[in-house]
Amino acid sequence: MKTTIKTIDFSSSTLELFNTAKETKSFVGAFAFARLLIAKGFHVSDVKQFMKENFKNDYKFLDYSI
Repeated sequence: MKTTIKTIDFSSSTLELFNTAKETKSFVGAFAFARLLIAKGFHVSDVKQFMKENFKNDYKFLDYSI
């Protein structure tokens, strides 16, 4: 299943945070980015799928609770 979240939907600051988290391969960065997406109103199921596609090593260990 593909996510409905696309990087073209991000503001420039959100895209910068995504790129930083992706490039550094930091679990903390991935965690913070997932929380940011949820805070911005993206559905948790979409965030989970997006993280699965983009942060393959971290997505299953992230906390998606609100």
